[in-house]
Amino acid sequence: MEPVKTKLRAWMDKTGTSGAYLGKVLCCTDNAVYKWANGEGRPRYERAVELAALTDGAVTVDDLMTLDAPAS
Repeated sequence: MEPVKTKLRAWMDKTGTSGAYLGKVLCCTDNAVYKWANGEGRPRYERAVELAALTDGAVTVDDLMTLDAPAS
């Protein structure tokens, strides 16, 4: 099954930001970021707030907390 293209994944692709970089900035694993970016899991609320700030609002907390919200 092909991964869902979430808003986080779309933002990462557009900006060239790697999961490893986000993991380092957020003090988590790149595997965790991969799961969030591909709709396989959700970050903790605190991480979602940090990610929303890192993306300057391109990816919102609601986007991150809702698994069935693919990128438009």
